[in-house]
Amino acid sequence: SGPSGLCAAVQAAELGLKVSIIECNDVLGGNGPNTEGVFAINSSFQREQGIHITLREIIESECQTFNYHIDTLRWKDIIQNSADNISWLAAHNVGFSGVVDDCKGNAKIKPFHWFRRRSSDGRGDGYLFVDPLIESARKSGVDIFTNTRGIQLDSAGGIVKGLYAADVNSGQVKHFSCKAVILATGGFVDNDEMMADRGFDVRFIFRRGNPGHNGDGLHMAVELGAEDVSRRRA
Repeated sequence: SGPSGLCAAVQAAELGLKVSIIECNDVLGGNGPNTEGVFAINSSFQREQGIHITLREIIESECQTFNYHIDTLRWKDIIQNSADNISWLAAHNVGFSGVVDDCKGNAKIKPFHWFRRRSSDGRGDGYLFVDPLIESARKSGVDIFTNTRGIQLDSAGGIVKGLYAADVNSGQVKHFSCKAVILATGGFVDNDEMMADRGFDVRFIFRRGNPGHNGDGLHMAVELGAEDVSRRRA
């Protein structure tokens, strides 16, 4: 139920599908409450402020930042749809401030869309991101299961037809029958075994995100033959 899962659930429900969210934590939102804004180029906010960024400028900046170890084709897809993403979020009442800048980065490029500040009630700015999406999900009839951890995909003939999930407190396993499963479980930074197996020394890692990055989605996908690109680092 982080930002990716919430967006997928809301859009699917609005397209008329019956949707369930399965969340291993007791609260919704994943790392969303910790965020301060969203990336995009050539959004309505940027156009109003005369900010224009080309695809080439963003790709060059990311390549230089990450020593050319990025998948430029995937970046191209994200970048070219980013303005529409901002419009979709704004239409779902996400609290953008209208401020767009470089987010303390490359002053020549201003792709960061800040949320409004939430200092008055002590909650993080990211709640202006996730709270409206949670509300949209509930209004759209999405079934939400917290304290429920996905453990295995149910498939036949290479086709996913369901998901097995366990209640975090009781351990009771529930089967969800479905025509599709979207894995939006985040990474595996909270799984010490997976981290060590990929060459990370967990003694020197400071975890900043909310808990729940257990590698569950990666584990379930690999069981069905997906490529584990995280092992390329080892």
